[in-house]
Amino acid sequence: MIDARAEEHSPTVPAEGPHVGELVLATSLGDAKGGLAVAAAVGVALSHGRSAVLLAELGAGGGRGPTMFAAAAARELEDALRASRFDRVAARGRLCWLGLDASVDALAELRRAVDALPDRAVAIAHLPAELWQRALNGGVQRPSAALLRADLPRDRSLAAMSVIELRARAIPVRVAARAPGRVASRRALAGLEAGGSASHRADRLARGLRGGRPERRRSPAAHLQALVAERGQALLMVMAAAFVILLCAAVLTALGGAITGAGRAQRAADLAALSGARSLRDDFSRLFTPVRLPSGAPNPQHLDKDTYLDRATAAAREAATRNGVDADRLRVSFPDRESFAPIRVKASVTASLDTDSLPGGDRSHRLRAGDEVRIEASGVAEASPPTTGTGTAPTMASGGGYSGPLVYRQGKGMRPDVAEAFDRLAAAAHRDGISVVITSAFRSDAEQAELWEQNPDPRWVAPPGTSLHRCATELDIGPSSAYGWLDANAPHFDFLRRYSWG
Repeated sequence: MIDARAEEHSPTVPAEGPHVGELVLATSLGDAKGGLAVAAAVGVALSHGRSAVLLAELGAGGGRGPTMFAAAAARELEDALRASRFDRVAARGRLCWLGLDASVDALAELRRAVDALPDRAVAIAHLPAELWQRALNGGVQRPSAALLRADLPRDRSLAAMSVIELRARAIPVRVAARAPGRVASRRALAGLEAGGSASHRADRLARGLRGGRPERRRSPAAHLQALVAERGQALLMVMAAAFVILLCAAVLTALGGAITGAGRAQRAADLAALSGARSLRDDFSRLFTPVRLPSGAPNPQHLDKDTYLDRATAAAREAATRNGVDADRLRVSFPDRESFAPIRVKASVTASLDTDSLPGGDRSHRLRAGDEVRIEASGVAEASPPTTGTGTAPTMASGGGYSGPLVYRQGKGMRPDVAEAFDRLAAAAHRDGISVVITSAFRSDAEQAELWEQNPDPRWVAPPGTSLHRCATELDIGPSSAYGWLDANAPHFDFLRRYSWG
């Protein structure tokens, strides 16, 4: 009877375990998983006392490639099997893997592979359940030991029957009650130590297959000879890793310089656009001041559109120059230039990269050293027309002919019903491609008196106490390019043009 509380279980086994060119058969009982990984882990444990270990996987669905850390003995066995016309072989760590189909002919191929093993080599063959009895009944060489993978206590009865049968055939047997974890399984199948408790369990299983005898320790000379036989395995990986690190560092350095340069160009474009938009904002109201003073002299506060845009361009160029951009590499444009009062600025900076600093240099198929790579960065900014006055705008009118609530459009105060009418008018004008601007709205009597004092011309300013602006119903709307549209459409929104001259 098998003790279900133990992790690996075995009856008493003969003193002789696997030896020259012999075979360990392995299989999984019932629905147990991980039998192949257990066989691989045991093979790695046995490899420390063997010239070579073959892991034969019968029923392999695909291939397994060789690993860089393959031991010299595994590589030599791979060469020997390939010379014997085995195609699906690969040196993996301390094991040589052989893949065979799950067919009757596979047992004959397994026999041929075991016959090709060198002195003190051992083969561990993991069989599917349908080939197990055929292998035991002479399909291959008589196995020197057996390794079973079973889930205990669920499969205790099945494991007990299998052990009894193997004992009757005088075949040493060990039962693995636990499969390695995912990482341990991957390491074992790569021919490496499974690590942790999985390695300890594999060592106990291997000792059981050797009859419980400890493996003869290698002498220091033999240990050194084994290391020399595997020289260069880690060196290749270390050199490759160092090369990759240096290459990545060079690429990141070059790309970092390119990204930094592109970032500087973008920052310069953004700052230039912001400076141009600030100039538009500061000069916006000067577009709507009278061209001439009441005396007939030119009004120094008035700006025409061309001068308005030229000042913004000059401000953008000055900002670019202060940020280290050559003026020849800056282009300033105004996306809404056709508007009577443009408020958007676009600044484009053209930069170049030297390909000598890029990875690849003249080895690139597309670029050669010395070629100029052009990069263009653009920034767009929009000015917000300033509101009049400072501080918080009053919500109630005072000091005039109206003392009710005020609402604001374009920074100008007016009665709520007037604001609603203006919103409808402005929306209709926008649909027709016309932009309208409010130049003045509600004014108190004191504000009207101050304005009259500055410009005592009744054609431009009404005398104090007579202006309808004090009632918060009057709006001065421009610009002059919109007058034709306003004459035709303003009455539809309850607006009247009171004066023919303005």
